Amino acid sequence: MRCISPPFADLTGERAFGGKTMKNMLKRSTIVLGLVVCSIFLSIDPSLSATDPTRDALVRFADRIIANQLTDGSIVLGDPSFPPFQVVPYFSNLAAHGLMRAYEITNDPQYLNAAQSWTVWYLQHQNTDGTIYDFTGTVGHWTPTYDYDSTDSYASTFLEVAHMVLLYTPADHPVAQALIRAVPGLLDAQQLTLQPNGLTLAKPGYDFAYLEDNVEVYRGMVAAANIPYWDRTGRPDPAWQAEDTRYAIETLLFKTRTPAHYVIGMASDGTIEDIANWKRWYPEQQTQLMAVAWLPANADRTNLFTYMKGRFYASLPLRIKNETHFDQIVWWAMAAHNVGDTAATRQLISKLIVYRPAAASYNVGLNGHACRILADSIRE
Repeated sequence: MRCISPPFADLTGERAFGGKTMKNMLKRSTIVLGLVVCSIFLSIDPSLSATDPTRDALVRFADRIIANQLTDGSIVLGDPSFPPFQVVPYFSNLAAHGLMRAYEITNDPQYLNAAQSWTVWYLQHQNTDGTIYDFTGTVGHWTPTYDYDSTDSYASTFLEVAHMVLLYTPADHPVAQALIRAVPGLLDAQQLTLQPNGLTLAKPGYDFAYLEDNVEVYRGMVAAANIPYWDRTGRPDPAWQAEDTRYAIETLLFKTRTPAHYVIGMASDGTIEDIANWKRWYPEQQTQLMAVAWLPANADRTNLFTYMKGRFYASLPLRIKNETHFDQIVWWAMAAHNVGDTAATRQLISKLIVYRPAAASYNVGLNGHACRILADSIRE
């Protein structure tokens, strides 16, 4: 495990005692002035304050991800002290994205190093068609399950991580070179199930295009469009493809009847799986919040959030007691932030600030989501 100790500044001061001589008064005035200047400086940028609770929470969630990373770069689910371990690249990608957001705020190199190490592990375990299986095992002894939850989402979320890592990694660095070479294969994997209607099926042999997956495909294409230097010969512009995917989501998966909302997904023959009664967290409520949080904000998504807030917000847990609560709060927070609901965002973040995820929690990706929204909050 990479543990790079950040530099610390030792702030010391001298307290003046005795009579109020001019020398002592000047000394005390200098100290007071210094403290005032420091206080003003830290208030300008709360991310620089060692006592800022939002930043402290960001570090806590990022460190929880680090604790789930093994020495070969893999990021595992569940308790990292009890092998054999399970690697589901989708969740590891979400965690690595969170590490990069933590790095952007803290400039702590351990988070960048950890995200880089994860990308190396991912590329080393790809299949020839650009896809990647889930794995079980231990360092040096990984066994593929020969299955994956979704080829489109795995590749798409990795493209987002690759883009973020490349923003902070020199182009001649071996990791950067490997990621740049990998982009065409990742797009092949992402689009392995691309349909004529612009949506991707979850994986080969599984005839269903999920709303969630296609939101991630959109974001992965945007990321690929922003990655420089990769070989685009004979390939369509990913930025155009991203807009095609977003258009398909808006026209095929969005229903305007009251309340206007997204369907869960659609089979290739056009058969829709719609929301039954809105009572289930997953897939009914959570999928709506993902679309609101991760697609560009617009009036439809703002109205959808307003409807959901009026119906469900009051029933959210007062504090996070388990992983289900954690899942709910991070998605509500990301959605609230994207539509500009500042009051709700602050209230939800206050719940994240006091939450401490258990070492044995299963979904390490939720820590990545927490890092995202906390980093966004600090930046503002």
